[in-house]
Amino acid sequence: MKSNDQTEHVLRLAFTPLEAARSVKVSERTLRLWMREYGLPYFQCRGTVRIPVAEFKEWICERMIDEKRGEAIANQILTEL
Repeated sequence: MKSNDQTEHVLRLAFTPLEAARSVKVSERTLRLWMREYGLPYFQCRGTVRIPVAEFKEWICERMIDEKRGEAIANQILTEL
């Protein structure tokens, strides 16, 4: 067994809603809205909500790409006016 002063690296598989919210600097309320209204993946285990880390990262990246596409389209439309 390792001593207490050694750091043990553990692969994180799921966040709590608060941990996920903090990781992207939004409120927990906003994160729960994303879960309810925008399809943020989550599951319940023994009465607690968990957000799978890999799926959370993928979900966030997809929205960032969609937002950038949207901005590019909006900019193109505005320049054509």
